[in-house]
Amino acid sequence: MILHLGGDIIIPMKEIVAILNFEDRDIAKEMDRYIQKDKERKNIDYISSGEPKSCIITKKNGAEKIYFSPISSITLLRRSRRHDAGV
Repeated sequence: MILHLGGDIIIPMKEIVAILNFEDRDIAKEMDRYIQKDKERKNIDYISSGEPKSCIITKKNGAEKIYFSPISSITLLRRSRRHDAGV
């Protein structure tokens, strides 16, 4: 199964480690600190230029990648459940 994160980004659901609500200020602060530790990170993808609503952490072949999506974590959860239900 796959999940559309916004823009043209589609990833296999088996690669998803976590979907975080980026509108939660505590989560946003923690992610900002994480990103600031290494400003040269190549494993971060901002799906749109607007404010992100969710942060998706993925892992493939041991490599971590982080996506910042304009789609809310609630909407992404609904999409994932529809795929699980075979809709």
